[in-house]
Amino acid sequence: MADIEGGSIENVPRPAIDDTDDLIRYLTNPKWYVKEERRISSAAFSFERFSVDVDRLTTWTDRVATFYPGTGAVSLECIVVRSNNADAILETDENDPSNAAHAHVYYQCGASARKRAAKRIAEDPRIVVLLEPSEI
Repeated sequence: MADIEGGSIENVPRPAIDDTDDLIRYLTNPKWYVKEERRISSAAFSFERFSVDVDRLTTWTDRVATFYPGTGAVSLECIVVRSNNADAILETDENDPSNAAHAHVYYQCGASARKRAAKRIAEDPRIVVLLEPSEI
Protein backbone atom coordinates (compact mmCIF):
# COMPACT_ATOMS: atom_id res chain seq x y z
CA MET A 1 0.00 0.00 0.00
CA ALA A 2 1.57 3.29 -1.09
CA ASP A 3 1.45 6.25 1.26
CA ILE A 4 0.42 9.59 -0.19
CA GLU A 5 0.10 12.82 1.77
CA GLY A 6 -1.57 11.53 4.89
CA GLY A 7 -3.34 8.49 3.46
CA SER A 8 -3.06 5.57 1.13
CA ILE A 9 -3.61 5.28 -2.60
CA GLU A 10 -6.76 3.23 -1.89
CA ASN A 11 -8.39 6.41 -0.53
CA VAL A 12 -7.72 8.46 -3.66
CA PRO A 13 -10.87 8.96 -5.76
CA ARG A 14 -10.49 7.32 -9.14
CA PRO A 15 -12.27 8.52 -12.29
CA ALA A 16 -14.79 6.25 -13.95
CA ILE A 17 -13.82 4.39 -17.09
CA ASP A 18 -15.99 5.41 -20.04
CA ASP A 19 -17.05 3.07 -22.86
CA THR A 20 -14.95 5.14 -25.25
CA ASP A 21 -11.78 5.03 -23.13
CA ASP A 22 -8.92 3.17 -24.74
CA LEU A 23 -7.47 0.36 -22.64
CA ILE A 24 -3.84 -0.64 -23.14
CA ARG A 25 -2.99 -4.32 -22.72
CA TYR A 26 0.73 -5.00 -22.50
CA LEU A 27 1.81 -8.20 -24.21
CA THR A 28 4.32 -9.64 -21.74
CA ASN A 29 4.11 -13.24 -22.92
CA PRO A 30 5.20 -14.34 -26.42
CA LYS A 31 2.17 -16.67 -26.61
CA TRP A 32 -0.12 -13.62 -26.59
CA TYR A 33 0.85 -12.58 -30.13
CA VAL A 34 0.90 -14.72 -33.28
CA LYS A 35 3.74 -13.04 -35.15
CA GLU A 36 3.34 -15.02 -38.41
CA GLU A 37 -0.29 -13.88 -38.68
CA ARG A 38 0.27 -10.44 -37.08
CA ARG A 39 -2.63 -10.91 -34.68
CA ILE A 40 -3.35 -10.98 -30.96
CA SER A 41 -3.95 -14.38 -29.39
CA SER A 42 -7.04 -14.83 -27.27
CA ALA A 43 -4.64 -16.02 -24.54
CA ALA A 44 -3.89 -12.34 -23.84
CA PHE A 45 -7.50 -11.91 -22.69
CA SER A 46 -8.35 -15.35 -21.29
CA PHE A 47 -7.62 -14.73 -17.61
CA GLU A 48 -10.47 -14.35 -15.14
CA ARG A 49 -8.88 -10.99 -14.28
CA PHE A 50 -6.25 -9.19 -16.36
CA SER A 51 -4.44 -5.86 -16.13
CA VAL A 52 -4.75 -2.90 -18.48
CA ASP A 53 -3.94 0.80 -18.32
CA VAL A 54 -6.44 3.52 -19.19
CA ASP A 55 -4.76 5.40 -22.02
CA ARG A 56 -5.97 8.90 -21.09
CA LEU A 57 -4.37 8.52 -17.65
CA THR A 58 -0.89 7.49 -18.79
CA THR A 59 1.63 7.54 -21.61
CA TRP A 60 1.83 3.96 -22.84
CA THR A 61 5.26 4.44 -24.44
CA ASP A 62 6.67 5.32 -21.01
CA ARG A 63 4.80 2.47 -19.30
CA VAL A 64 5.86 -0.22 -21.79
CA ALA A 65 9.48 0.68 -21.03
CA THR A 66 8.91 -0.49 -17.43
CA PHE A 67 8.31 -4.06 -18.62
CA TYR A 68 10.77 -6.62 -19.97
CA PRO A 69 12.45 -5.66 -23.27
CA GLY A 70 10.37 -6.97 -26.16
CA THR A 71 6.99 -6.35 -24.49
CA GLY A 72 4.28 -5.30 -26.95
CA ALA A 73 1.13 -3.24 -26.49
CA VAL A 74 -2.38 -3.22 -27.94
CA SER A 75 -5.22 -0.75 -27.54
CA LEU A 76 -8.95 -1.41 -27.46
CA GLU A 77 -11.97 0.62 -26.43
CA CYS A 78 -13.54 -0.32 -23.12
CA ILE A 79 -16.83 -1.01 -24.92
CA VAL A 80 -15.12 -4.04 -26.51
CA VAL A 81 -14.66 -5.73 -23.13
CA ARG A 82 -18.03 -4.54 -21.84
CA SER A 83 -19.81 -6.07 -24.82
CA ASN A 84 -18.13 -9.40 -24.02
CA ASN A 85 -19.29 -10.13 -20.45
CA ALA A 86 -16.50 -8.15 -18.79
CA ASP A 87 -15.87 -4.80 -17.17
CA ALA A 88 -12.83 -2.63 -16.45
CA ILE A 89 -12.39 -1.16 -12.99
CA LEU A 90 -9.64 1.24 -11.90
CA GLU A 91 -7.69 -0.47 -9.13
CA THR A 92 -4.28 -0.24 -7.52
CA ASP A 93 -1.51 -2.14 -9.31
CA GLU A 94 0.05 -4.43 -6.69
CA ASN A 95 3.36 -4.32 -8.61
CA ASP A 96 3.37 -0.54 -9.13
CA PRO A 97 1.06 1.31 -6.70
CA SER A 98 2.04 4.67 -8.23
CA ASN A 99 0.40 3.72 -11.56
CA ALA A 100 -2.85 5.71 -11.39
CA ALA A 101 -3.89 4.43 -14.85
CA HIS A 102 -4.04 0.77 -13.80
CA ALA A 103 -7.29 -1.16 -14.11
CA HIS A 104 -8.35 -4.78 -14.00
CA VAL A 105 -10.74 -6.33 -16.46
CA TYR A 106 -13.05 -8.84 -14.79
CA TYR A 107 -15.20 -11.34 -16.64
CA GLN A 108 -18.73 -11.82 -15.40
CA CYS A 109 -19.15 -15.35 -16.73
CA GLY A 110 -17.87 -18.89 -16.31
CA ALA A 111 -14.72 -20.43 -17.80
CA SER A 112 -16.15 -21.68 -21.09
CA ALA A 113 -17.99 -18.41 -21.78
CA ARG A 114 -14.81 -16.52 -20.80
CA LYS A 115 -12.81 -18.45 -23.39
CA ARG A 116 -15.33 -17.54 -26.11
CA ALA A 117 -15.37 -13.91 -24.97
CA ALA A 118 -11.55 -13.75 -25.03
CA LYS A 119 -11.61 -15.02 -28.61
CA ARG A 120 -14.17 -12.36 -29.62
CA ILE A 121 -12.09 -9.64 -27.97
CA ALA A 122 -8.89 -10.79 -29.69
CA GLU A 123 -10.65 -10.87 -33.07
CA ASP A 124 -12.39 -7.51 -32.67
CA PRO A 125 -11.43 -5.24 -35.59
CA ARG A 126 -11.20 -2.24 -33.26
CA ILE A 127 -8.04 -3.58 -31.58
CA VAL A 128 -4.96 -1.61 -32.58
CA VAL A 129 -1.47 -3.05 -32.28
CA LEU A 130 0.58 -0.18 -30.87
CA LEU A 131 3.83 -2.13 -30.58
CA GLU A 132 4.51 -5.62 -31.85
CA PRO A 133 6.27 -7.71 -29.25
CA SER A 134 9.71 -9.00 -30.07
CA GLU A 135 11.49 -11.87 -28.39
CA ILE A 136 10.60 -11.57 -24.71
